[in-house]
Amino acid sequence: MSITHDPAQQCALKTTDMGLTTPVLSDPDLAASHEYRTNMYGMMGTSTNGHSFILVGPDGTITWRADYGGAPTYTTYVPIDQLLLDLKSDTES
Repeated sequence: MSITHDPAQQCALKTTDMGLTTPVLSDPDLAASHEYRTNMYGMMGTSTNGHSFILVGPDGTITWRADYGGAPTYTTYVPIDQLLLDLKSDTES
């Protein structure tokens, strides 16, 4: 699942236009983002989400996180294969 600060209607249009099958949830007031601190590592400061990926366990705690998009590279896209490699290498360490 993906969570963005974009309005729900914009999320719906974008997911339809891109043919995405992954659920995309809208968090315009950043409530979930603040809870999981995903807005702490973005290019735009804390006012929007960054490119953070988190894995939340059944008890609601973060079991893995990766933050992409900050200086100096300002990554805007991370292929799924790369995310899975990062997850695997971090959890095996």
